[in-house]
Amino acid sequence: MENLLWHGLKIRPSMTSSYPDCNLRGLAKGYPDLFRRLGLKLNPLTHSIAAAVGTGTHAGARVMMTAKLAGGDLGDPEQAVAEAVAALRVEAENGYMADDATPNLNTAEQQVIRMVGCYRAHVAPKITPVAVETRVEAAMDDGFFVSGQADVVCLEPGGIDDLKTGAVQRSAMAQLGTYSLVYRPHGHEVEWLRQTFIPRVRLKDPQPAPDEVYYPVALAERVAEMALARIRRDLIALCETGDPLVVEANSMSSLCSSKWCPLHGTPTCRQHRGAS
Repeated sequence: MENLLWHGLKIRPSMTSSYPDCNLRGLAKGYPDLFRRLGLKLNPLTHSIAAAVGTGTHAGARVMMTAKLAGGDLGDPEQAVAEAVAALRVEAENGYMADDATPNLNTAEQQVIRMVGCYRAHVAPKITPVAVETRVEAAMDDGFFVSGQADVVCLEPGGIDDLKTGAVQRSAMAQLGTYSLVYRPHGHEVEWLRQTFIPRVRLKDPQPAPDEVYYPVALAERVAEMALARIRRDLIALCETGDPLVVEANSMSSLCSSKWCPLHGTPTCRQHRGAS
């Protein structure tokens, strides 16, 4: 009987840009239930405070863009801040890994508040949204789907703006290209792709203004197609064999550790330093 475990699996645009850093880690974090069905062990991971700050900032931006979509203004700034802080707390309630820039939850809350204020001052006024975090799907070859939820689809002219936060800005070309591929068939005009980055910095430092990076649409879509093809290929190989060695792992990745990878130190990954 043909192995059809991969049929119906959804590929998220957010995994495409980071996937080349370690294919095996990307699949494990994206499809933990599939790994368990195949009898492959994973370890639980503790969420990073950086991710929680990003979740909170996105929540505040969503409040503003939803208000602007409905009525043309940015809504109540206090509501945006309140929902941002609430989202941060929910993300961090089961524990988190702190870092030098964000040593505790109180610091994280203050960072979220000023990062939401940064978005309101510099980003939100120039965006005319036509869709805010609206999930769309597209069927792919081999029984897969792409399921995307861009932060904001914009008007004048049509484009997609994706908000990023963190200590370091990295390229999200494949992710933005995947959004373009999945939103266009649903009637959205995509003439530009933009990554808006709001840095997360220590409270003693002033909050930097956002940095904007534009990606050529045709190039981003091509990069996305290649990333999606690699993910599909690896998922099919893993499902057909049940052998994680058929998926490339990158033991040279800076994230190859038990802090960031659920496979590190398990029998599922035997390719990292110290594996037996």
